[in-house]
Amino acid sequence: LACASRTPGRFGRGQLDLVALLATVAVPPVLRLEAERGETPPTPNERALGRFQALVELASEGLAEVDPMGRIRYANPAFRDLVGLGPDETAGSSLLDLVHPDEAQAWAAALARMGAAPGPPVTLHGRLRHDDGSSRPVEATASNQVHTAGVHAIVLATRDVTARLDAERALAAERDLLREILNAIPDPVF
Repeated sequence: LACASRTPGRFGRGQLDLVALLATVAVPPVLRLEAERGETPPTPNERALGRFQALVELASEGLAEVDPMGRIRYANPAFRDLVGLGPDETAGSSLLDLVHPDEAQAWAAALARMGAAPGPPVTLHGRLRHDDGSSRPVEATASNQVHTAGVHAIVLATRDVTARLDAERALAAERDLLREILNAIPDPVF
């Protein structure tokens, strides 16, 4: 149930009354329907878990939990799409096997350092190998959550940076072209 105001942070008495009315009218039938189906209403923890799971599963950024040795414990659909693997192929596999060989040693060292002691998040750059044989440039933010209850892993938030790198290269080429044009002007006036 949600209520929005045209003025942020300001709800009029009428809006609050409407929300209260909707809550008293809408919630009991839902609870009654669940009871008729033999379902018990979800606990607050179950509702929070469901919300969290929906956010993680629908996130466009690749999220993964890995142990300090680099074994993947969980990867969301966006991460699995990034590497072209299914859920059964991803869980238990080595993240380092997916990292391009030129960057694997640096990623392994970073994971080992992170697993040894908590610290601030670390940004890793490199390429992840896709199941089709191609590589994708990525940026990953890794956070040591080994001591966080219920997580006990290093959490990676990984994004494909292909479009950003392409845009940076196009911008650099355009800047070089403009520099050449300006250098070719015999008597520039600024």
